[in-house]
Amino acid sequence: MDLPWKDDLYHLLNNKKRAIHYRNSSSASRRVQGQYGSDRKFYGYRTIILYFQLNPNYKIDRNKFNIIFNLFSNFTDIGKSGVSRFLPVYFNDENGDLIAKHSLVNNIHFIMEKRNEFFSENAKANYKYSKKINYLSHAVYMPGEKEFPSHKDLCVFIYEENTLTATDKVIKELDWMSNNSIWISIKNDKINSISDKIPKA
Repeated sequence: MDLPWKDDLYHLLNNKKRAIHYRNSSSASRRVQGQYGSDRKFYGYRTIILYFQLNPNYKIDRNKFNIIFNLFSNFTDIGKSGVSRFLPVYFNDENGDLIAKHSLVNNIHFIMEKRNEFFSENAKANYKYSKKINYLSHAVYMPGEKEFPSHKDLCVFIYEENTLTATDKVIKELDWMSNNSIWISIKNDKINSISDKIPKA
């Protein structure tokens, strides 16, 4: 299988990774003899937020997306971040808002099955609302009211090529996050490009 985009994706993930700090309670403290617990860090992302454009005109090849999700998993660590790997959302509803049907998850097969199910019911009707990404966040909170996305997260947009733009608000938010985003453009069932450049339809 010829996958010219695989190296591009890896380099983007590697270049954009962040230092995620966590507490290792089992390791000996470097400061106090006899005490356990020390601050550590890994490089990657707290969570990867998956933004699926509601659009009936593109398909997702399961084998290719298994490869993509496996790459994503290499840059997340639920044992250290304390947060699940993925947060899938869809865009948009009739008001131009994000749709969050599921909470944070780790299982990529669950994501794909629920995505296909939701698309079969909603993609055609909602496509006319889904040509512009208006928001990055939805009313999704974790204990301690951690809102998503933060600068520790990665935003991944999956859409049909030449059909998507972003509002100035979204562009400014991504700029605040140091453009911690990846845009996966699909034509029919072929991955056309993987980039960190905000698309212009």
